Amino acid sequence: MKGLIGYLWMWWLIGFVLNKLIEPKSHIAFWSIYALSSVGVIYLFFQFAKLMTWRDERRKRRERCPHGIEGGRAQSKCEVCKAEEAENRGKTEEKSRRAEAIRKIESDAQTLRFNEHVRLCKLRIHELDYLLSLPPDEFEGAVAAMYRSFGFAVKQTPASNDFGRDLIMVKDGKTTFVECKRYARDKLIGRPALQKFYAAIATMKAQAGVVVTTSGFASTAEKFASENGIELVDGPKLVELMARAFPKTAEADSYRTMCRKCADVVTFDLKSEVVELICRNGHGVTKDLSEDLLSVKLIDESPRCSRCGRSMRLVNGGRGTFWGCTGYPACRCTKSFGINSVMAPTVAAPRAVATSPNKD
Repeated sequence: MKGLIGYLWMWWLIGFVLNKLIEPKSHIAFWSIYALSSVGVIYLFFQFAKLMTWRDERRKRRERCPHGIEGGRAQSKCEVCKAEEAENRGKTEEKSRRAEAIRKIESDAQTLRFNEHVRLCKLRIHELDYLLSLPPDEFEGAVAAMYRSFGFAVKQTPASNDFGRDLIMVKDGKTTFVECKRYARDKLIGRPALQKFYAAIATMKAQAGVVVTTSGFASTAEKFASENGIELVDGPKLVELMARAFPKTAEADSYRTMCRKCADVVTFDLKSEVVELICRNGHGVTKDLSEDLLSVKLIDESPRCSRCGRSMRLVNGGRGTFWGCTGYPACRCTKSFGINSVMAPTVAAPRAVATSPNKD
């Protein structure tokens, strides 16, 4: 900064002197000499800066290290300094490796946790009592996930103005409407409900229709369905289809979690009151999952990353629950989860089962 101020002062001084020595009528000569002088001053300024830089570098190269050797650290003449630098470099690399290992363990642990949630949701969905406990939109989502596993492209309609269609399915060019009725076991579906549904099928020119319920159908409804080609899925058949869509692969009363320190996997019994286990390396692993934290939204078509196309997993971060790309840390794309309580350690209140013929 001081050099720049000196340069500007010198430039002004040259202009001032030349202005006094050369008459105004010789303005061409004035500006020519002024330009040449300016170029010379700039050249000298940069040469001076190079000289100062060279002097500082030379001083640093000859600077004595803490062990009294001239140029010991800058020119690597001191064996002790070289050993210390190698040790510090090794510590830095080790710290970097540990941080990377911790990030990988955390990523793998989150992936395992999400997969265990999905697995348990698929196992719980075999139980009719669990299906009855779901709110209407999640029950429809469970049915949609079931049909997706059978190869259908499924779209869930809005909660209102659905014209009797809860799901619209397409497979092999054939459109099928699905109506979902989450009723108590003793609440049978009658003929009027099927007549309304058939009217929607005929009006909107669908090729087929399916009525899915957790209860059953009255004899008049069964007769109307057989006459008009409507498929009926009652409670027992729904459980059977769910078991086909989501085969049982492991025990429903256990889940695995990963130690955040060593990546060892431990298995908890969900029926047990044990909240902490010791992994094989002696670290404490806390039980952070319970049956109350499961949601059908986990299996209702998990999102894909909009940046890299990979599947996304559920992450329980400091700012809440969200979808994170499985390509982390290479891809840091996230999406909101929508139901903030799924991973929170709270117990959901019991839900009532609908018994009225409204949309369920």
